[in-house]
Amino acid sequence: MGYPVSFTSVVVIESLEGFEVKTGEITAGFIASQLKDLGYTTPVEYHKCDSALEFKHMIGILEKEAASGARPLIHIESHGDPDEGLEFSNGSVLSWGELANLMVSINLATKFNLIVCLSACHAANFLGKMGDVDRPCPCRALIAPHKEMSPSEAMFAFREFYSNLLQARTFNSSIELIEGLKTEDGFWIAETAEGWFRFTSRQFVLNQCSIPEVKKRILGIHKKVKEAGLNPKIGEIKKEFMIHYREVMFQELFNTFFGLHSVPELRSEFEPLFYELKTWIAEKGKLGLCVH
Repeated sequence: MGYPVSFTSVVVIESLEGFEVKTGEITAGFIASQLKDLGYTTPVEYHKCDSALEFKHMIGILEKEAASGARPLIHIESHGDPDEGLEFSNGSVLSWGELANLMVSINLATKFNLIVCLSACHAANFLGKMGDVDRPCPCRALIAPHKEMSPSEAMFAFREFYSNLLQARTFNSSIELIEGLKTEDGFWIAETAEGWFRFTSRQFVLNQCSIPEVKKRILGIHKKVKEAGLNPKIGEIKKEFMIHYREVMFQELFNTFFGLHSVPELRSEFEPLFYELKTWIAEKGKLGLCVH
């Protein structure tokens, strides 16, 4: 969480109805004022957005700019539904999964430096899409509320967060600060890609790679192979499974999550986490909590 923060612009996208407090515009003004006071010339863009289609168009522009070297910090102000996703002022919806897909390309183009701040109720549900195994993580860091929040709660929390972030330019204290704040119905989530991979991979190992689970999986594979007309020994299947588990599976999950197939030069930045987790798996294996 202590890596340096780097961005070339702050992009605030707001989708609220006419009668609502324009929290995005207010937040954009606050960020611009803070940057000016600190002597930075970083531009702050404020965009109104009426629909999911318009939002996709805006993200497409940011993706092209990121491919040319831009590193935006993206702040989104809208309503959110725990199951449906982001809700736009014209009634259209963008699912959390669709949002993740849109963010992946920008995150990779910025060399895994995309910060996403979601000022939308239930936006912490987006966190569940940060660990999908079939695509890279959509952002380096996520800030979002756990449940519902009022406009005043949103503005206060992000003012505290940005004030700290723009001065410190690292995530340590900024994340601790916003995670310490509460809303009337919940709390704030502040998570980095590294932290989320550490958590989800440990859960995967303990739940899916326990000795009983692995035995069950090996027996299932043996049954399917026999049904196909072959008769290999269970020991042979176990040997092949363990080779795949030790040498392929975890490495592939790691490579995919951190986009190393697309941005291989990032390997040295994230490898310490890989070896940290390999050591953790070996320790749990010695305790009989998982295969290793």
